[in-house]
Amino acid sequence: MTKIEHQQLESIAHEVFTTLVKKATVSEGMLIDYIYKNLSFQFTSEISALNLNNSDEVIQYLMQLFEEQLQYQQAKLNTYFYTQFVQKAILKAVDSNWIKQVDHLQKLKSSVNARQNGKRNPIFEYHRVALESFELMREAIKKDIVKYLCQSITGFDEKDRLIVHFPN
Repeated sequence: MTKIEHQQLESIAHEVFTTLVKKATVSEGMLIDYIYKNLSFQFTSEISALNLNNSDEVIQYLMQLFEEQLQYQQAKLNTYFYTQFVQKAILKAVDSNWIKQVDHLQKLKSSVNARQNGKRNPIFEYHRVALESFELMREAIKKDIVKYLCQSITGFDEKDRLIVHFPN
């Protein structure tokens, strides 16, 4: 994996963490819960010294945990398999969220068809809501990329092919 690709992963993580800190009131319990669910199953550090009111400090701390998890994954795999792992994690995030998006658009289509008798333009309404939904999907993909990179378990089958077990 090149340095530029690594920086792109860091950029995605930074964006996810910034969104988290800006949208929610950060408490110790909330932060620990987020870390367990998205960054590390085995988190044992103490965060009482962390200034939870300082967004930059919280983001930096989450970035440090993200980096540690990537290094842990990298240490278990050679360069070829690590690159494969990253590709699979990204593809899984895109694929699972795209399936949800298509399902949502099908439901939206039915809903908009039912609204045709209303005064709004159904095509305009569909496009407006679909665009909003697309933006939400993009954010969900980024969150899942971070989660899958940090919490996936890697192994090999009997033919030395990479196996990745993704978290729920």
